[in-house]
Amino acid sequence: LDIKFAAVAIKIIDKANPKINLNNKYALVTGAGKGLGKACSIALAEAGATVIALSRTPSDLDKLEKQIKKIKGKVIKVPCDVMDCQEYDSLENSIGNPDFNEIQDELF
Repeated sequence: LDIKFAAVAIKIIDKANPKINLNNKYALVTGAGKGLGKACSIALAEAGATVIALSRTPSDLDKLEKQIKKIKGKVIKVPCDVMDCQEYDSLENSIGNPDFNEIQDELF
């Protein structure tokens, strides 16, 4: 149910803002293996972003990767528990900062 709701919400946003183009952008999504995080990851990949997908469950990331590759999207899988501060800090230092300024300007 969460995925269907999220997908509908994302499609509404997409129709309201069809000019949003995320080619050559990176999107970091926590909880990407299930529910809303998974739906957002797929929508971001459809919009052209390279998705940096974080999840505690590697098998969920594998399933997500297959779905994103089906739509010819790009994904970087990162098994990570963002509640573990040391693990998250290490991740943040290694990948830099995803660029969402353009999207924020478009939506807000």
